[in-house]
Amino acid sequence: MNSRGGGDHVGRGGFWGLDEAHEFSKSFFSWYNHEHAHSGIAYLTPATVHFGEAEKVVARRQRTMDEIYERHPERFVRGRPVDPILPKEVRINRRKIEKESENAP
Repeated sequence: MNSRGGGDHVGRGGFWGLDEAHEFSKSFFSWYNHEHAHSGIAYLTPATVHFGEAEKVVARRQRTMDEIYERHPERFVRGRPVDPILPKEVRINRRKIEKESENAP
């Protein structure tokens, strides 16, 4: 599934019932949205991006990396570290209209 793994249901092939599925989903989606850093959104959480905190967090991380680089540049053999760039838009699935327009002659 991911680095967090799953619940007991994974080994047995499913949930025993709706209550177990709901309980797992509550904890999983809370972790996924509020704790798990996603590489596709500059190693931020979806909640950080959704609530408009992304630019502030990215700037703070960059300041921290700059300070460390200034103190110990010898540790950075590839030069000054740069925080990943936050994409302008992220989607799970592109809209059908966008796909069709890309395939148009």
